[in-house]
Amino acid sequence: MNHPLFDMILINAVELLHLKEELQQVRQSEERYALAAQGANDGVWDWNLQTNQVFFSHRWKAMLGYPADGLSDRPEEWFDRVHPDDLHWVKLQLTAHLEQQAPQFECQHRMLHQGGEYRWMLSRGAAIWNEDGKALRMAGSQTDITTWKQAEEKLVYEALHDTLTGLPNRIF
Repeated sequence: MNHPLFDMILINAVELLHLKEELQQVRQSEERYALAAQGANDGVWDWNLQTNQVFFSHRWKAMLGYPADGLSDRPEEWFDRVHPDDLHWVKLQLTAHLEQQAPQFECQHRMLHQGGEYRWMLSRGAAIWNEDGKALRMAGSQTDITTWKQAEEKLVYEALHDTLTGLPNRIF
């Protein structure tokens, strides 16, 4: 016995099951991404280039000493904190990627912490473009590499200076 109403209900139920499965897959994907970001201990940013608004994750803000609600969604929250000697390089790397001259954005630079000191960051990101080649959105991560940079400086210093006197050695 086929009834059109019964067939329609059955079709809708099957479609609903498919939608439920897709929603479950999206949730699992979101959980996987959130767990990976948390495990990496990186800050995440997502820049809508159309509205010029940036989402900065709680971790991104915390790296700079700010609470979750401590910064606005303006890109200047990032750029105004970049060390003046590094700002040109950061913008150059961003522009190269946004103009599709570089496969991704990656840059090491110093950023001003709320406590007044500069901390080294590794920023990475990738954009998506429309069919006309215009960048619409860019998202990425930020890692605090201050400890690595300090260890690197110490190794270079020790390689170029006498360990007893602290004077420059022959290699220097």
